[in-house]
Amino acid sequence: MDFGTTLLTHKISVWIFLLLFIIKLVLLLTGRKKALSRFTKTFRVPDMIVSTLFLASGTYLWVELEIMSTWLVVKVLLVIASIPLAVIGFKKQNKILALISLLLLLTAYRFAETKQLSFKKEKKFSAPESAGKVVFNDNCARCHGADGKLAPGSPMDLSLSQKTTDQKISIITNGDDDQDMPAFKDKLSPEQVRSVAEYTELFKQ
Repeated sequence: MDFGTTLLTHKISVWIFLLLFIIKLVLLLTGRKKALSRFTKTFRVPDMIVSTLFLASGTYLWVELEIMSTWLVVKVLLVIASIPLAVIGFKKQNKILALISLLLLLTAYRFAETKQLSFKKEKKFSAPESAGKVVFNDNCARCHGADGKLAPGSPMDLSLSQKTTDQKISIITNGDDDQDMPAFKDKLSPEQVRSVAEYTELFKQ
Protein backbone atom coordinates (compact mmCIF):
# COMPACT_ATOMS: atom_id res chain seq x y z
CA MET A 1 0.00 0.00 0.00
CA ASP A 2 1.48 3.38 -0.99
CA PHE A 3 1.69 6.47 1.17
CA GLY A 4 -1.32 8.21 -0.38
CA THR A 5 -3.61 5.19 0.05
CA THR A 6 -2.48 4.71 3.64
CA LEU A 7 -3.10 8.39 4.37
CA LEU A 8 -6.63 8.12 2.94
CA THR A 9 -7.25 4.95 4.99
CA HIS A 10 -6.05 6.76 8.09
CA LYS A 11 -8.36 9.73 7.51
CA ILE A 12 -11.42 7.54 6.86
CA SER A 13 -10.74 5.38 9.93
CA VAL A 14 -10.30 8.52 12.05
CA TRP A 15 -13.67 9.89 10.90
CA ILE A 16 -15.47 6.61 11.58
CA PHE A 17 -13.71 6.26 14.95
CA LEU A 18 -14.78 9.78 15.94
CA LEU A 19 -18.34 9.16 14.76
CA LEU A 20 -18.67 6.01 16.88
CA PHE A 21 -17.06 7.82 19.81
CA ILE A 22 -19.44 10.78 19.57
CA ILE A 23 -22.51 8.53 19.36
CA LYS A 24 -21.42 6.72 22.53
CA LEU A 25 -20.67 10.03 24.22
CA VAL A 26 -24.11 11.43 23.37
CA LEU A 27 -25.76 8.33 24.81
CA LEU A 28 -23.63 8.67 27.94
CA LEU A 29 -24.34 12.37 28.38
CA THR A 30 -28.09 11.89 27.94
CA GLY A 31 -28.16 9.12 30.53
CA ARG A 32 -29.27 6.41 28.13
CA LYS A 33 -27.28 3.65 29.79
CA LYS A 34 -29.13 0.70 28.24
CA ALA A 35 -28.88 2.19 24.76
CA LEU A 36 -25.18 2.82 25.31
CA SER A 37 -24.66 -0.77 26.42
CA ARG A 38 -26.53 -2.13 23.37
CA PHE A 39 -24.65 0.16 20.99
CA THR A 40 -21.29 -0.78 22.50
CA LYS A 41 -22.02 -4.50 22.19
CA THR A 42 -23.42 -4.20 18.65
CA PHE A 43 -20.50 -2.20 17.31
CA ARG A 44 -17.74 -3.79 19.39
CA VAL A 45 -16.15 -5.63 16.45
CA PRO A 46 -16.43 -2.74 13.94
CA ASP A 47 -15.09 -0.41 16.63
CA MET A 48 -12.09 -2.70 17.19
CA ILE A 49 -11.42 -2.93 13.43
CA VAL A 50 -11.63 0.84 12.96
CA SER A 51 -9.45 1.48 16.00
CA THR A 52 -6.85 -0.98 14.70
CA LEU A 53 -6.86 0.67 11.26
CA PHE A 54 -6.64 4.09 12.89
CA LEU A 55 -3.60 3.17 15.00
CA ALA A 56 -1.89 0.92 12.44
CA SER A 57 -2.15 3.38 9.56
CA GLY A 58 -1.07 6.23 11.81
CA THR A 59 1.96 4.26 12.97
CA TYR A 60 2.84 3.34 9.38
CA LEU A 61 2.67 6.99 8.29
CA TRP A 62 4.86 8.04 11.19
CA VAL A 63 7.46 5.40 10.28
CA GLU A 64 7.34 6.50 6.64
CA LEU A 65 7.90 10.13 7.60
CA GLU A 66 11.00 9.27 9.62
CA ILE A 67 10.76 12.59 11.46
CA MET A 68 10.22 13.71 15.04
CA SER A 69 8.60 17.12 14.57
CA THR A 70 7.03 18.75 17.61
CA TRP A 71 3.51 18.86 16.17
CA LEU A 72 3.56 15.17 15.29
CA VAL A 73 4.83 14.16 18.73
CA VAL A 74 2.13 16.28 20.38
CA LYS A 75 -0.54 14.68 18.17
CA VAL A 76 0.59 11.16 19.10
CA LEU A 77 0.73 12.04 22.81
CA LEU A 78 -2.79 13.48 22.66
CA VAL A 79 -4.13 10.30 21.08
CA ILE A 80 -2.29 8.09 23.57
CA ALA A 81 -3.61 10.15 26.49
CA SER A 82 -7.18 10.00 25.18
CA ILE A 83 -7.33 6.18 25.06
CA PRO A 84 -7.23 5.35 28.82
CA LEU A 85 -9.49 8.32 29.55
CA ALA A 86 -12.06 6.99 27.08
CA VAL A 87 -11.85 3.45 28.45
CA ILE A 88 -12.27 4.60 32.04
CA GLY A 89 -14.87 7.21 31.12
CA PHE A 90 -17.21 4.81 29.35
CA LYS A 91 -16.58 1.91 31.75
CA LYS A 92 -17.26 4.02 34.83
CA GLN A 93 -19.78 6.16 32.93
CA ASN A 94 -17.79 9.24 33.88
CA LYS A 95 -19.01 12.02 31.59
CA ILE A 96 -16.16 14.40 32.35
CA LEU A 97 -13.43 11.90 31.48
CA ALA A 98 -15.23 10.91 28.28
CA LEU A 99 -15.55 14.57 27.29
CA ILE A 100 -11.89 15.24 28.00
CA SER A 101 -10.97 12.21 25.89
CA LEU A 102 -13.02 13.54 22.97
CA LEU A 103 -11.46 16.99 23.29
CA LEU A 104 -7.99 15.43 23.15
CA LEU A 105 -8.92 13.44 20.03
CA LEU A 106 -10.42 16.48 18.31
CA THR A 107 -7.35 18.53 19.17
CA ALA A 108 -5.11 15.83 17.72
CA TYR A 109 -7.25 15.70 14.56
CA ARG A 110 -7.15 19.49 14.26
CA PHE A 111 -3.37 19.34 14.60
CA ALA A 112 -3.23 16.91 11.71
CA GLU A 113 -5.43 19.07 9.48
CA THR A 114 -3.68 22.38 10.18
CA LYS A 115 -0.28 20.77 9.65
CA GLN A 116 -1.30 18.88 6.49
CA LEU A 117 0.96 20.91 4.23
CA SER A 118 3.95 20.40 6.50
CA PHE A 119 2.99 16.73 6.76
CA LYS A 120 3.32 16.36 2.99
CA LYS A 121 6.51 18.38 2.76
CA GLU A 122 8.13 16.43 5.58
CA LYS A 123 7.22 13.11 4.01
CA LYS A 124 10.17 10.87 3.23
CA PHE A 125 10.70 12.15 -0.28
CA SER A 126 14.30 13.34 -0.19
CA ALA A 127 15.77 10.97 -2.79
CA PRO A 128 12.68 10.52 -4.96
CA GLU A 129 11.99 14.25 -4.83
CA SER A 130 15.44 15.13 -6.12
CA ALA A 131 15.37 12.57 -8.94
CA GLY A 132 11.68 13.01 -9.64
CA LYS A 133 11.94 16.77 -9.90
CA VAL A 134 14.58 16.51 -12.59
CA VAL A 135 12.52 14.00 -14.58
CA PHE A 136 9.37 16.09 -14.14
CA ASN A 137 11.02 19.33 -15.25
CA ASP A 138 12.54 17.64 -18.29
CA ASN A 139 9.46 15.76 -19.44
CA CYS A 140 6.28 16.98 -17.76
CA ALA A 141 6.54 20.66 -16.78
CA ARG A 142 5.87 21.96 -20.28
CA CYS A 143 2.34 20.50 -20.13
CA HIS A 144 1.55 20.36 -16.42
CA GLY A 145 3.47 23.44 -15.30
CA ALA A 146 6.42 23.60 -12.91
CA ASP A 147 4.04 23.40 -9.95
CA GLY A 148 1.68 20.89 -11.62
CA LYS A 149 -1.18 23.39 -11.63
CA LEU A 150 -2.54 23.28 -15.13
CA ALA A 151 -0.17 25.18 -17.38
CA PRO A 152 -1.74 26.40 -20.64
CA GLY A 153 -2.75 23.35 -22.68
CA SER A 154 -2.23 20.96 -19.76
CA PRO A 155 -4.69 18.04 -19.64
CA MET A 156 -4.80 17.94 -15.86
CA ASP A 157 -4.14 19.94 -12.72
CA LEU A 158 -1.91 17.59 -10.69
CA SER A 159 -2.63 19.45 -7.46
CA LEU A 160 -6.22 18.15 -7.67
CA SER A 161 -5.38 14.61 -8.75
CA GLN A 162 -6.90 11.81 -6.67
CA LYS A 163 -4.92 9.06 -8.39
CA THR A 164 -2.66 6.81 -6.35
CA THR A 165 1.05 6.53 -7.03
CA ASP A 166 0.54 3.15 -8.73
CA GLN A 167 -2.15 4.60 -10.99
CA LYS A 168 0.15 7.44 -11.94
CA ILE A 169 2.95 5.00 -12.71
CA SER A 170 0.63 3.13 -15.08
CA ILE A 171 -0.45 6.32 -16.86
CA ILE A 172 3.10 7.66 -17.18
CA THR A 173 4.30 4.31 -18.47
CA ASN A 174 1.47 3.53 -20.90
CA GLY A 175 -0.03 6.93 -21.58
CA ASP A 176 -3.68 7.98 -21.59
CA ASP A 177 -5.35 8.66 -24.93
CA ASP A 178 -8.36 10.33 -23.30
CA GLN A 179 -6.09 12.97 -21.77
CA ASP A 180 -3.61 13.18 -24.67
CA MET A 181 -0.98 11.82 -22.32
CA PRO A 182 1.91 10.17 -24.21
CA ALA A 183 3.52 6.94 -23.03
CA PHE A 184 7.00 7.22 -21.55
CA LYS A 185 7.83 3.53 -21.29
CA ASP A 186 10.42 3.82 -24.07
CA LYS A 187 11.90 7.06 -22.72
CA LEU A 188 12.01 6.62 -18.95
CA SER A 189 13.23 3.74 -16.84
CA PRO A 190 10.87 2.17 -14.26
CA GLU A 191 12.89 3.91 -11.54
CA GLN A 192 12.45 7.29 -13.22
CA VAL A 193 8.74 6.71 -13.71
CA ARG A 194 8.27 5.89 -10.03
CA SER A 195 10.38 8.85 -8.91
CA VAL A 196 8.33 11.32 -10.95
CA ALA A 197 5.04 9.71 -9.86
CA GLU A 198 6.06 10.07 -6.21
CA TYR A 199 7.30 13.62 -6.81
CA THR A 200 3.88 14.70 -8.11
CA GLU A 201 2.37 13.74 -4.74
CA LEU A 202 3.92 16.96 -3.43
CA PHE A 203 1.57 18.97 -5.66
CA LYS A 204 -1.58 17.72 -3.94
CA GLN A 205 -3.49 20.35 -2.03
